[in-house]
Amino acid sequence: YLGLNGGAAWRRPARAPRLREVPGAAFATLRRHPGVGRNFGYVVLSTAFFQGFHNIARALLPMQHLQMGQRGVMLLQALASVSFFAGAVFVGLAMQRKQAAARLPPWLMCGATALLMLASVLTGSAPWSLSAYALYLFLFEVCAVFFQKNMLIECPQDALGLVSSLALSLATVAMVCVIYAGGWMSDRFGLWLG
Repeated sequence: YLGLNGGAAWRRPARAPRLREVPGAAFATLRRHPGVGRNFGYVVLSTAFFQGFHNIARALLPMQHLQMGQRGVMLLQALASVSFFAGAVFVGLAMQRKQAAARLPPWLMCGATALLMLASVLTGSAPWSLSAYALYLFLFEVCAVFFQKNMLIECPQDALGLVSSLALSLATVAMVCVIYAGGWMSDRFGLWLG
């Protein structure tokens, strides 16, 4: 490691905050840097809702809503993999520059994703439903990667670890809440409402 560092002398890292100090330090950074805070919020909320819905719908949509059985689950998983890959590649190739954020408002990206998510359960036709679902997952991945990329670019380097780990942790906790609430609603009212 020392040889790869260009001959720079090793420096002791700054004192890391204690566990109880981590949320406060991260939220202080978010208050000082509103752009980081906005992207932090988009990362947490879009991951919670869109990934939470996917975790519910990846089995219920093909098996219960579309009556496709286990083959439908396998087909949806294949579509999901292709959609996630294509979304990540799209961000990497087409949205590389930070200035791309000004061209496409985040709320518009999330709104289009939510409409496709809803369209996938409002139609009973398997080709239309699965096509809408594949596009929903593509846009969800674009949103997730794009918001996370912008959060990391705008975050001060000394707070990067705190902010990114807190965003991913909160997104996971929120996603679990969405999964439980959505699962309960889909059991009670059907997938279109859950």
